[in-house]
Amino acid sequence: MTSETLMSCRSCDLLHQTAPPPPGSAVSCTRCGDVLYRKPRSEFQVVLALTLTALLLFLVANAFPLVTFELAGRSQSGKLISGVLGLYAEGYWELAGLVLFTTILAPLLYLLGLFYVLLPLSLGWRPWGLAPLLRMIKALTPWAMLEVYTFGILVALIKLGDFGHVDPGVALFAFFGLTCAIVAINRGLDRPAIWDRVLPPGQGPAPAGDTKGPLWACGSCELLVQSPDPAETGLPACPRCDAALTRRKPNSLSRTWALLIAGFILYIPANVYPVMVIVSFGRQQEATIFGGVVELAQGGDWPIAGLVFVASIAIPLLKLVSLTFVAASVQWRWHWRPAERTRLYRLVEGIGRWSMIDIFVTSILVALITLQKVATVEPSLGAVCFAAVVILTIFAAKSFDPRLIWDRLESDHE
Repeated sequence: MTSETLMSCRSCDLLHQTAPPPPGSAVSCTRCGDVLYRKPRSEFQVVLALTLTALLLFLVANAFPLVTFELAGRSQSGKLISGVLGLYAEGYWELAGLVLFTTILAPLLYLLGLFYVLLPLSLGWRPWGLAPLLRMIKALTPWAMLEVYTFGILVALIKLGDFGHVDPGVALFAFFGLTCAIVAINRGLDRPAIWDRVLPPGQGPAPAGDTKGPLWACGSCELLVQSPDPAETGLPACPRCDAALTRRKPNSLSRTWALLIAGFILYIPANVYPVMVIVSFGRQQEATIFGGVVELAQGGDWPIAGLVFVASIAIPLLKLVSLTFVAASVQWRWHWRPAERTRLYRLVEGIGRWSMIDIFVTSILVALITLQKVATVEPSLGAVCFAAVVILTIFAAKSFDPRLIWDRLESDHE
């Protein structure tokens, strides 16, 4: 963004004529309060250095053991991949694939994609295949859950301490550094500036006062383009990123309702059935999500118990209830507090990934507590149901189009 342009709010579709803010500040929507554009302080070169650092830390975090667990004279070391292999060995391939994607594949592809984009830009030339690569990076961002996995490690270390002795490995410190680096990258990456620097003239954001007729905002790169001719058949493509252009997310309400209903159905077995079975010296114990919270609280770890309760019990239920409320308000054309409903949706969309803590804890314990007759941990049906609830609520939030809240109000006003 280099001059005054038109921007469309991604939450309510209100058009704004605005100039780019100074570094470290942001421009917000005057109607719903969503951030239109946040200008980071970091330059491309800083983000590139962070990306290279993150890739090196990623190699260390995957090459060496995270922790070593000792019990009754026996020890077991676990790497980042060990949780995936442990879940797969127990027959829970769906959980293994989910943990593999969110902790290894998605972060690696995200970092490699960024490095491929930022290195040429820092040298002043445009990389090949930029548009689909930027779309991939945007899609992978919410699925790279390293910060959530970090809290999962902390919870797992506390649980492991109740069984035996735990020694942190060099990979654990590398992983914490990797998480910090990715958080800094996400805050410092200026995606609109990347689009502006690499596109040919005439394909940037629409200049203020230079539009003719209705505009559509691309759901991928947020470019404003003229609405297509109704006589044209098929979905038009964005001239900048080549993504399919639609005025609103197709079948948004129906897809959201279907995902929510499935989430409510699975929420019950997710909390009733155990997420893991712990066998210690021949004694078997089934651990549910709520039982794990109680165990942490009884052990005096109240902050961690509160974190697990919020992330694993409160947030999934909050997402289901809140999305149901927002979808129902659109379905029944409510006029009540549209800005607050939009903010509620944005909150729900942002916190859903934190419910993965329990799945990550299970994968870590399965990998480390495999001491045969001394102690073992096995995943159970509750973990599969809980993971399904988390994924369903994430997709339900992504399927819902908050602009429908304002569309119904405007159509009723007209």
